[in-house]
Amino acid sequence: MMKNILLFGSTGLIGKSVNRTLCKGDNNIITFGRKKADYIIDLENFEPISIKQETKVLIYCAGVTDEEIINNKNQAIKKNTVELVKLVEWAKEIGVEHFIYISSAHVYGDLNKELTPESKVAPKSLYSTLHLFAENYINSKFNKSTIIRPGAAYGEVSKKFNRWELIPFSFPRDLALNNKIIIKSHGMQERNFISSSTISKIIAHSIEKSIFGIINPVGHYSISILDFANLCIKTIDERKSNNLNLKLEVLEKSSYVSKFNFMPNPNIELPKEDKNLLKEHIYKLYKQIYESK
Repeated sequence: MMKNILLFGSTGLIGKSVNRTLCKGDNNIITFGRKKADYIIDLENFEPISIKQETKVLIYCAGVTDEEIINNKNQAIKKNTVELVKLVEWAKEIGVEHFIYISSAHVYGDLNKELTPESKVAPKSLYSTLHLFAENYINSKFNKSTIIRPGAAYGEVSKKFNRWELIPFSFPRDLALNNKIIIKSHGMQERNFISSSTISKIIAHSIEKSIFGIINPVGHYSISILDFANLCIKTIDERKSNNLNLKLEVLEKSSYVSKFNFMPNPNIELPKEDKNLLKEHIYKLYKQIYESK
């Protein structure tokens, strides 16, 4: 039976992959955004829309980003509070039953410890606090909600991509532009790296199997920032025939030992990530930027 699925943020890092994945199934994806969407809307000033199709599922991939907070803090706060409340109430009114929200692992606060979907949340930034607000409000309105908290997400970038401060993108870019990665800390903080394509498969699975609650989507690699930098260099060196003399500089020395362990839902079978995806991302992004210099 065909499902009508409302997708907000369909041109973003995760939303684009979700759109591609769900379109392969027996689904009718109805997209919302400022451009290149079925419905042109402004999520910073949300106005209710009349939807002709009966819809049971809504996926929100347009949560606030650090870049939005830096560019306009007040507007970012409004988007993920006042405007999100209006959108959630509209979704309830039009008959949406299953609300899926892409949040962030940063709602847990300290990421350098064992984390499970049952771990207490303790956001330490405006970014994570706004995501937690959204989670709580959605859960207050929908019995059938799925909150997905990815760690270091990576995937395909567009020409207008502006999130270069994120490590999965900045390290390959730095090597392409400068042959060098500079880690401004000791680099021992661990992160779980997960592909947007894996997240989209988990979303599709949660819709198909009616999985509700908190999901920690776990990628293949849980490694330190320093180890990720070395993986970038090794991956590029292995695929380039000429000697690039790629370098790594770590600005701080520390005896810090990470105890990070990002745990999936113990009682839910979720799609596993291909171990080669992160290496493919590193080299593809490096090559794309290197060849466009």
